[in-house]
Amino acid sequence: MRQIPRYLIIGSGRLVQHISHYLHLSNLKFSNWARSKHNFNQLEKFVEFNDIIILAISDDAIENFINQNPIVTNKILIHCSGCLSFENAIGIHPLISFGSELYNYNTYQNIFFIIDSKLDDFRKIFPTLENQVYVIPRDKKAYYHALCVMSGNFTTILWSKLFKELDSKFNIPKEAAFSYLSSIVNNLLLDHKNSLTGPIARGDKKTIKLNLAALKKDNFFPIYQAFINVFGGNHGH
Repeated sequence: MRQIPRYLIIGSGRLVQHISHYLHLSNLKFSNWARSKHNFNQLEKFVEFNDIIILAISDDAIENFINQNPIVTNKILIHCSGCLSFENAIGIHPLISFGSELYNYNTYQNIFFIIDSKLDDFRKIFPTLENQVYVIPRDKKAYYHALCVMSGNFTTILWSKLFKELDSKFNIPKEAAFSYLSSIVNNLLLDHKNSLTGPIARGDKKTIKLNLAALKKDNFFPIYQAFINVFGGNHGH
């Protein structure tokens, strides 16, 4: 019978909450150490009691934490950065956006994980989880993560802008745009290569010119212009 590891999750943010919830739903044993709740003298006992250490802290804090607490490298050490890599830690990045609300078990089970080590390593670290896993080279991680940031984080900024301006400038509730958002997501899922609509896709130069003029004093003007610069050449602009 295979041994099921014990996990120590280090951190206190949203990522910790979701990892903890998934491990809990999976009936896996884990504990949590957080700088805000414990002192560093207790860290050694936490590490000693567990088999696998998961650093669920900000990217900028990972290297310093490892250097200042080398005891964590005595066990299998995991970090969750999609961009950074470390010689003495395995990077496992969940390809999902974690919101403020916890997810159901099925959602966690369907997360794809990106690992910067060997595929077998994931199965040894999480022998009971059946998530799909892909391996990418460490020297390609920054590019992979940049794509994730642009597609996920940048679109969130754009949608938040729409919701805010609909409400403040037009007295239209954000819910009015939900079907628009859903249709875009559905079109992307069905056929991402042919899902682009609007003036850039149609090559409507006059509309694009008016859009840019309307945004002239808006901080988002260079964003619209940047997309024209990137995609406009494909449509004769």
